[in-house]
Amino acid sequence: MGQALAVELGGYQPMQVFVNFYSMDLIAFGMEHNIPEAVRLGEKMLSQNQFTLPKEIAKAVKQYKLQNNAKYNDAMKRTGPINTQSVYLNSRPVSDEYASNSIVNMDDPYWQNFYKQNYRAQDHYKLPSALAWDFKQGGIIGEIVDLKELQRKQA
Repeated sequence: MGQALAVELGGYQPMQVFVNFYSMDLIAFGMEHNIPEAVRLGEKMLSQNQFTLPKEIAKAVKQYKLQNNAKYNDAMKRTGPINTQSVYLNSRPVSDEYASNSIVNMDDPYWQNFYKQNYRAQDHYKLPSALAWDFKQGGIIGEIVDLKELQRKQA
């Protein structure tokens, strides 16, 4: 395929733009016609040429994988292992950019105040424990037996 997309000007010079375009076109074709092998082949072409998918196409591929999980897993058995981690690096959220997160937005005064109060590691003891939500007054026995009811019966 690389030779078919090459320009013969003094030797082998692959045209990376066409490889990127045709691999994304192959992924779109596979999703449209429900051919998971085509999706995997497009992912393999992108990973071999060190390209990443745009965020919108990566989201569409993720939805396709979720909706056609059994077919995609069968295609994985037929096509073998493909390392596609580099293809989806572009779609990962960046942890330092609060504005890109839909929940935390540093323009919101609530989050500005929350960040001022809780940004230091030595202040973490002020936050509630993760186990505080599961606290029962009588411990494990309090979950099995209603201790308040027993105290009322004894009184």
